[in-house]
Amino acid sequence: MDLEHNHKILADNARFAQHFENLTTFSYSRFVKRHSKNQAAKNKLLDQIASQLLKFLLEQQKEEPMMFVQPLINVDSNRLCGIFWMTANQIILWSRYSDVVLHDNTSRTNKYNFPLSLFILVDNDGKSRLGAQAFLNDETQESYEWILQQTLDVTGIEPKVIITDMDPAMDVACQTTYSNAYHVHCIWHMAQNLPKRLKNKLGTTDFKEFIHDFWKTRNSLCVEVFEQRFQTLLNKFPNGNDYLHDPIYLTQHSWVRAFTSRVFTAGMQSTQRIESINSIIHKVVSSSSTMANVAEALDSRMQKEEMNKSFIAWKYQSTMYYQPFVVENFFSNINSIIQKYLSPQIVEEIHKQMCESVLYRCEMLDIEDAFKFDEDQLDQNEISENQAMTNGQEEVNNIEEYYDYWQTYLKALINSVPKESIKEVWQIISYLVPNSYQHVIILNDGTHLCTCLLLVSHGIICRHYFKLMIENPNALFHILLMPTRWLQDDAWNQIDLISNKPFIGTSSKNLKSTSSSDPRIYPIPKHHNNIQEVEVRHHTQKKVYYGRIMGHFKQALNYSLEDNDQENLDNIILTYIAEKELKQQNKTQSVKRKTLKDNDNQNLSNEFKTSDGHVYNVNDIEDPIKRQGKGRPSIKRLKACNEQRGIDKAPKENVYHEDDNSSGRKC
Repeated sequence: MDLEHNHKILADNARFAQHFENLTTFSYSRFVKRHSKNQAAKNKLLDQIASQLLKFLLEQQKEEPMMFVQPLINVDSNRLCGIFWMTANQIILWSRYSDVVLHDNTSRTNKYNFPLSLFILVDNDGKSRLGAQAFLNDETQESYEWILQQTLDVTGIEPKVIITDMDPAMDVACQTTYSNAYHVHCIWHMAQNLPKRLKNKLGTTDFKEFIHDFWKTRNSLCVEVFEQRFQTLLNKFPNGNDYLHDPIYLTQHSWVRAFTSRVFTAGMQSTQRIESINSIIHKVVSSSSTMANVAEALDSRMQKEEMNKSFIAWKYQSTMYYQPFVVENFFSNINSIIQKYLSPQIVEEIHKQMCESVLYRCEMLDIEDAFKFDEDQLDQNEISENQAMTNGQEEVNNIEEYYDYWQTYLKALINSVPKESIKEVWQIISYLVPNSYQHVIILNDGTHLCTCLLLVSHGIICRHYFKLMIENPNALFHILLMPTRWLQDDAWNQIDLISNKPFIGTSSKNLKSTSSSDPRIYPIPKHHNNIQEVEVRHHTQKKVYYGRIMGHFKQALNYSLEDNDQENLDNIILTYIAEKELKQQNKTQSVKRKTLKDNDNQNLSNEFKTSDGHVYNVNDIEDPIKRQGKGRPSIKRLKACNEQRGIDKAPKENVYHEDDNSSGRKC
């Protein structure tokens, strides 16, 4: 028997398989890309100043010409007041996953006390990715508008949804700069602000009752119910009316469930993903770190995110976790499509919905009866209140945290689409809890709506619709019923092919196959529902052109390599580039991007030009002025000479002092 390895180990196996080996007795650590360069650079960053941060980023820009770096410098003092940067990979991530963006600041990361501003994206594996970062001199409206404008300048793409804390300055900045984006407030920050603003005004007892009623109001599933409950809240707790009016009521679209459930947020209601990354960053930097140290930590974090994505792809190549009986017997044809085009972790989430679909049964409703249906408008919060009392809780949880709860009413769902577009209405009832049900509306164009709103808020087809697909041949599937953001990287080049594929049914044996003459067999329709249903098919035109042109380029490159005609292809490309560069030079200053690519060739490492046309030498940039942060100073107060020193507390009066003549029992 030949025990020698007789073939090469796959690159990913060699890279990741060793992570599952037994740990050796000696110290061992893996190096990710650029670790060796970072380690060498650390020796030069011992006494960091602003110029070293710029040098660090400009060195990265040499390696990645697409990288964007924009410092904010005081013209009079040459002092660094802020800096924004995005790597080349972050720009690509933004172009794909900026439909939902999280933003928050973190403090105590550098010795100048500049807030670190982070933008977080969610990739097609559902993992958090750093999308952009900046250091700000302050947290004013002007500073926020500046960093938001930088994202537009470098990518040209405005987010569809942005989730932030309740900072009024950021609210105004989003309205002016991201005018078309839907703004969602972090529900965790709101929960932290309520006690600070209202507990003293209402008192402890009333505040507990207020919190209960407030979250009940927040969980309202329609606008009419919210307005009624909020007015009751104002009448019941008049001492808190000022804060409840402004900013709470004025920003109702950012936190009330009746509004936020209608937009795609990838299932997020808070900026918790940023808080998680903040905790990781604070493990390697502190308030005594330099800005360059923070930039290094962020760069290392981005490298680990890329490695993690590669690991996930390798992990799911050979292992998939799902119930094979349900998936293979009912959804085998759908399963083959989603495994081909969607990312592995999203496929796993869809498998869970498929498996849970067998826990339901279906009943068809008459359309006229569906318009009159109002039984689901009973106070669903009563159930959550009873459950909270059973669990010993004092607060009502967010309604989206409860399993299989309505996220909207059937009447609201029906009113969101034209009546003539409704084909069928179904009630999906749980076997385990007979009084628990959802409603699914099938539309004439092949799309659907469900009162669980899982497809709208999470971008995943729900178990209720999968159950309906088993029972009803009119319930059809198309992969672009879900957002294109879940597609694998390779699938972006096939987006036109995917969008032209027909709808399909399940592989259930008791269903008739759909013939080619069936009017339902059309490519995915190009429309957008009034309820802001997750885009069925849609992607930006730029992404379509990018995938198409990349496909043509690869084909042309293959032909040139076969015919040994690379020089001719290269000349064609260079001629096209020269024409576009000449056209760019003739454009006005208003269309020039704020980038550092216009540096003089001879002084590229030391000089750069800002968007206002000023040329600076990196070595001449002064350090920022240390900023005074919010709240109490971190150091102890200096005591006067007449104050006691070294004594924390005065002696207690009831301490027993034993007299010399005492012979009694000590107690």
